[in-house]
Amino acid sequence: MSILEFDAGAESDQSHLEPHFRTTAKTGLFQCLVVAIDSQRCETLARAAADGGWQSIACTDAEAARAYLERMLVQLTVVDLENPGGTDPLGFRELVEEISHMQGLLLVVCGKSGDWREELWARELGSWLYLPGVEAEGLTLICGEARQVCEQLLQASKPLPAVSLGSSGRSTARF
Repeated sequence: MSILEFDAGAESDQSHLEPHFRTTAKTGLFQCLVVAIDSQRCETLARAAADGGWQSIACTDAEAARAYLERMLVQLTVVDLENPGGTDPLGFRELVEEISHMQGLLLVVCGKSGDWREELWARELGSWLYLPGVEAEGLTLICGEARQVCEQLLQASKPLPAVSLGSSGRSTARF
């Protein structure tokens, strides 16, 4: 598995795994890229993001994640640095560094519990959140909050309607 897509907006069905996971949360234009080396954990985190109101895309390698980021607009990226093998997933730290320089998206880094050096590194890069030892339930709540932040940022970036004073001195708005 390289990339799987999980949609929010329909009924939840966890009886089997398939690329298009459905949940009861509402979604719009908001996409979340979830990157984790372990495919089962990646799918679990992507489902959690979908439950938080995102169209989520699950990706198990750094190169596929880069390719997706190059061609799609993403507002939230979750990168899981935990690896069942104990070593850092190949290319994931570099991916986090690249994402940290991208404008207009929130970066969540999931890491190892008790690894203060990793947490410091992620925070110095400007990650929106660093989550040590996060589980899916906690990520769903955080993704819901991230969606609210993105909605507020989107509203703040919309231009206001032009207002002019007519000859009568009353304001007239043009939309």
